[in-house]
Amino acid sequence: RIVKQLEAMKKNWTVRLEKLLADAKKDDLLSWEQLGIDTLFVDEAHLFKNLYRFTKMTRVAGLPLANSERAFDLFLKTRYTMRLHGGAQRGVVFATATPVANTMAEVHTMMRYLQPRRLEALGLQQFDAWAATFGESVTALEIAPDGSGYRMNTRFARFINVPELMAVFGEVADIRTAEMLKLPVPALRGGKPRIVACPASTALKAYVRTLVERAEAIRMGRVKPQDDNMLAVTTDGRKAALDFRLVAPSARFDA
Repeated sequence: RIVKQLEAMKKNWTVRLEKLLADAKKDDLLSWEQLGIDTLFVDEAHLFKNLYRFTKMTRVAGLPLANSERAFDLFLKTRYTMRLHGGAQRGVVFATATPVANTMAEVHTMMRYLQPRRLEALGLQQFDAWAATFGESVTALEIAPDGSGYRMNTRFARFINVPELMAVFGEVADIRTAEMLKLPVPALRGGKPRIVACPASTALKAYVRTLVERAEAIRMGRVKPQDDNMLAVTTDGRKAALDFRLVAPSARFDA
C-alpha cells in the first residue's frame, strides 16, 4: 500500500511541476532572481502553513496532507534567499501570533522554512523522523464527525522531548507569551473562562439525525462528492450547533 501511495505522490508532483513550469513560460516579467531581494520579512506567517509533506502516517488524524501553491512558492523563495547568504539560516524573518494553529505538524513546517540545515544535521528533515522524535499518536474516544455517537480515533496529538524540541526551535524563535507582553485586555469575570452547556432543542436533535443519514450515504457511495461530502456535513453540524437559524433561517430563536 505504501508503494502505491508513493507512486501516486510522485505522479501528482510530476503533474504539478509540469503545470507550474507551463504557467511560468506565460509570464514575460522580471524573475524573482532579477528583483535583487536578499531578505524576506513575512507577516502572518501561519497563512503559509499548508506546505507539502511526505509521510507514511496517512491514516492518522491531526496530520492534514493539504498543500498550497502559496506555501510552496514561499518555500522556494526562502531556500533561494538563504542560498544568497551562503546557505546560512539568514535572510528570512517570520512573524505570527499563531505558529501552531491546527496541528502539531505545523512546528515542523516552521522549522523547514527557517531551519533547513539544522534539521538536516539532526536527520529530521523528513517529517516521519521528526514526528518519531518529538511527537506521538494518541488513541482515544472521540465524537463522530456526524454527531451520531463516539468512536475510537488515533490522532497525532502529544509532544514528547519538549525541552529538546524547544532548544532546537528556540535557536530561531523569539517567543513572547501574553504574560510577557502584558497587553491591555479586559479582565474575565471570575478570572477564568466558564463553560455554559446549552441543552439541544428538539429541532436540533432531528437535524443531527439527518446529518447521520447524509454521512452514511457518503460512506456507502450513494452520493457524488460534488453533491455532498463529509466537509459539508461537519460544516452544517457546526452551524447548527452555533445557531440553528444558520441552517434553518425560518426557525424560532429558541429552536
